[in-house]
Amino acid sequence: MESFNCILLSWQDVVNEAKKISDLIKKDDFHPDVVVGISRGGLVPARLICDFLHVKSCFTLKVDHWGLTATKDGEAKLTHPLNKDLTGLNVLLVDDITDSGQSIELARQHLEELNPKSLKVATLYTLKGAKHHPDYYGEEREWAWMVFPWNYTEDMVNIIKKINEKENKEINIVQSELKQNYNLDVSQEEIKEIIEHINYLDKVNN
Repeated sequence: MESFNCILLSWQDVVNEAKKISDLIKKDDFHPDVVVGISRGGLVPARLICDFLHVKSCFTLKVDHWGLTATKDGEAKLTHPLNKDLTGLNVLLVDDITDSGQSIELARQHLEELNPKSLKVATLYTLKGAKHHPDYYGEEREWAWMVFPWNYTEDMVNIIKKINEKENKEINIVQSELKQNYNLDVSQEEIKEIIEHINYLDKVNN
């Protein structure tokens, strides 16, 4: 069976890293006029950083790279560009994590074409070995699949479906395999709720 290490993050983890990044930006004397979050993972971090830095203008663009949990769709693609003139503005581009760095680099190149005065990049986490490092980040880590709180249900659905791909296993077995193969400590009650949600999705999609 496929296995990979996961790290389960809390909302407080996210707030702490966003605050850490905001403090670094203040020390760097960088004053963004606009914060741009990469959808979907960068939306919450972008809004938090806006709050910490008192930035009113918060926009978004969308880059698709990852498909199902820990599975890439291929090359990063800009699917929803930013339709905004950034001439003369200091811009901060925000995402949740820098992995290969392709999404960040593609988004950065797109924003450069909108003529900002300056452009810097921030991510909550950066992974060792990334080709493109952000200007600001909260923490550097070894590779693991980061389960963010806004992605918890989606990730758990995908992982449990992998576990039950050949047969529907007992909840205690699913719980054991989550721990053994993905380093995830999940209660049986949570697993039961996720399985009910999978059944709901099957009905909706059929």
